[in-house]
Amino acid sequence: YLFTGEEGSTYSFYTRATDFVGNEEAPKTMGEASVLLGGEGPFLAVVSPVAFSEYCLGAELTIEWLANLVDEIDILLSADGGASFETIATAIDPQSGTYTYQLPLGLIPGPSYLVQLVDAAGSGLAISSEPFVVHALPVVALGNDTTILAG
Repeated sequence: YLFTGEEGSTYSFYTRATDFVGNEEAPKTMGEASVLLGGEGPFLAVVSPVAFSEYCLGAELTIEWLANLVDEIDILLSADGGASFETIATAIDPQSGTYTYQLPLGLIPGPSYLVQLVDAAGSGLAISSEPFVVHALPVVALGNDTTILAG
C-alpha cells in the first residue's frame, strides 16, 4: 500500500489481519506505530512491551524505546486501554532507551495495560505501546496441614 502525506507531519497506523476463510481482525482504537515524514523533527517509538506480553503483579516491566531530538520524556501507565494514564517516571533521558518499572502489587490485574511515552517539553509528541496483560499473583495451595508428632 502506498501512502502519501505532508512532510513534517506525523502519521499513526495499524495493521489488520485476514485469514483464508474471511475472518478479519477488528479495527484498533489506536495506532501501532507512528512515523514522521521527513524525519527532521522529534521522534518517539515504543519497542517494548510488545502486544499481548504478560506480566505478574510485582514483576519488573522493562520499557524500551527509540527517540530522536527529544530532551526528556515522561513515562505513563494506563490500566484501562488508554482512557486514563498515571505518571510513573518523569524527566527520563530518552537516549538511555530503557526504563525498568516494578509493577506494584496494588494494581488491578487486566488485559488492557499500556505504556505511553510523552515529550516532557510539552510538544504534544506522545506514543503508546500495544496493550499488554497484568496477571494477579498465582495462589499456591500446599495441601492440608499434617501433624507429624503430637506430644
